[in-house]
Amino acid sequence: MMTPSSKQVPSRLTFPDGKIRLLMQYSGWIRGFENQFFRAKKHRAQPLHLFPEDIRRAMDNGEFVQHYQPIVNPKTGHITGAEALLRWQHPYLGLLCPDRFLPKVPKYLHKRLGEQVIDSALSSLQTIRSTCSDGFRVSVNINAVQLEDTKFPKHVLSKVRQQGLCPKSLEFEVLEDVNPNATFYTSYVLKRLHDYGFSIALDDFGAGKNRLSALRTLPIDRIKIDRSLVKTERPVHWHICKSLITSAKALGLRVTAEGVETKEQLTRLKSYGPVEIQGFYFHRPMPLDQLMNKLSQQSSESTQANMPVAV
Repeated sequence: MMTPSSKQVPSRLTFPDGKIRLLMQYSGWIRGFENQFFRAKKHRAQPLHLFPEDIRRAMDNGEFVQHYQPIVNPKTGHITGAEALLRWQHPYLGLLCPDRFLPKVPKYLHKRLGEQVIDSALSSLQTIRSTCSDGFRVSVNINAVQLEDTKFPKHVLSKVRQQGLCPKSLEFEVLEDVNPNATFYTSYVLKRLHDYGFSIALDDFGAGKNRLSALRTLPIDRIKIDRSLVKTERPVHWHICKSLITSAKALGLRVTAEGVETKEQLTRLKSYGPVEIQGFYFHRPMPLDQLMNKLSQQSSESTQANMPVAV
């Protein structure tokens, strides 16, 4: 007679080995998914804690990608260019903006990352050229390591020529922390790039100090008015915007206003003088295929508008 204590109660140890392994794998997968899910939610609100190996692995795996934010002529609404914006397509955390990871990139990887950005921009320009005129440009940020590399101008010129592109189709944006009293190397690199036909833009203009000194000492073709001056409601900031656009016109510089999100902002900027617009009012950053769709639609509409009307 079997007593309750002698009954064979099924347990993990009495299951067939195959089922044991299956249960262990299943429970491990669930734990891993939960860890990744909650880690992802946590990191959406916090800076990433990265090691150089993480950045190097992402480079090797092609996880750094470019999104493009169109730059628009407000009079016609046509896209005249685009800024290449670096993104990290993280395998667990999704698409990350540069403020989440760029400060963690070690300096010795800046050159390699900068090379990838330029190579991607040139490849995109090759694709865009099939739809747009030669006047279309792509803007990329130039980092501090590239600014100190005297071989960089000739190196990038060689890349452009190999692709059969024109230097004027690539614009280099100098980051806001460039030293207006630039070192010999920085001045040399920017001057050589300018001499080769590349356009130089001073980014985040008006956000810091000594920007007028930068206009005097560096070969600048364009200023990009910082979004902090555009998005504010303070009259003094709008007066500054107007003065910057007027001064740029007098100096023969082109102007792009960043961070434009409302019709009111657009109307004010247009009233101040010739200016190109970059901001959510027209377009958010997008992958290359979406940009190509918009450019194809723009080209088709222009062709239809120029067709002769039958009488």
